[in-house]
Amino acid sequence: MPKLLVFYNGTAEEPDEIMLRLSDAFPEELREKSDVEIRVRMLNINSGRNPEIMHRCKPLEEYAWFVDKVRMNKESCGLEDAVDMVVNSMPDSFVLKGFLMAHRAEVKEMCI
Repeated sequence: MPKLLVFYNGTAEEPDEIMLRLSDAFPEELREKSDVEIRVRMLNINSGRNPEIMHRCKPLEEYAWFVDKVRMNKESCGLEDAVDMVVNSMPDSFVLKGFLMAHRAEVKEMCI
């Protein structure tokens, strides 16, 4: 069965899980005229959200930790330095650490 899923890690407050519908992006009077409806399950992957999913998927949990720490530190030292600081302070047990260290330039570019 086809399923659509999006991971949310934005800064606006969102529930742990919500079902988004394409038709909600259009005025109500046009929704009845649509031939297609698309539903997408959105999961909030910010740090502290969806603990069951995070527990089952360590790389996702580590990514949420990384994003949270970068956001916390970017105000005091700038984004590029925050990325460096967080990658360097990441526990060695994190699966993502090696990848983030090896691709540091791309990670910084992605964060910007």
